[in-house]
Amino acid sequence: LIYPLSADVVSNNQLIIHFSEIVEDTTGGETENYSVNAGIGNPLSVHFNSDDRSKILLQFENEFELEQNYIITINNIQDINNNPMVSAEIEFVYYIPQPFDIVFTEIMADINPEPAGIPAKKYIEIYNTSDFTINLEDWKFLPEGQSEKTIPYLKIDPDSFIILCEEDEEQNFLQYGKTV
Repeated sequence: LIYPLSADVVSNNQLIIHFSEIVEDTTGGETENYSVNAGIGNPLSVHFNSDDRSKILLQFENEFELEQNYIITINNIQDINNNPMVSAEIEFVYYIPQPFDIVFTEIMADINPEPAGIPAKKYIEIYNTSDFTINLEDWKFLPEGQSEKTIPYLKIDPDSFIILCEEDEEQNFLQYGKTV
């Protein structure tokens, strides 16, 4: 069954809904099928992501307020096989990350001598100091002497850690927490 995975704020009046599968054009494109509480209402427009039709960009006339909790209600959506979605509600918050919301808590840059109790691999651990979930998608990271890395779709919850490492090393760190 099709269902919404998340609602991610893009700007003060835009929201991306990530669905579990490709959304049928007609039902996915109807503005009446989406409604945000707190006076925001239905979107003015609905745009499918050209690369991934399971993502839909909603643009609203009314703006989201910073640090305000919202609920989007989604109804009458179908997948490309016309299977209907059960009505769903997703909570979201409009929050702009501030300096020091995300901090480095550990940097393992030198594995000689070999560390005790953890993999002898390079990694960086980051921590979310804020009271809000932060979407790290498309954040850039440039390790010294290496090419720029772009973080994929990834959210870090408040008071949580994530380990950043080479893709082929993720399995070595999974037992220690969320890893990318």
